[in-house]
Amino acid sequence: MLLAQKGRNAEDELTRALAEWHMQVRRIPSRTAPEATILMLSEIHRAGAPKRGAG
Repeated sequence: MLLAQKGRNAEDELTRALAEWHMQVRRIPSRTAPEATILMLSEIHRAGAPKRGAG
């Protein structure tokens, strides 16, 4: 699991990342900055690559 603190461009960055990566994403609103979010990422693997433990 990866926690990433992101600012107002989080959705744009996530959209770009999802072009090359597959992952489960949970968005947690920041308590300190209304435009920020915390992304909780799991099951991360490169697009086209087999999932870890598969096979």
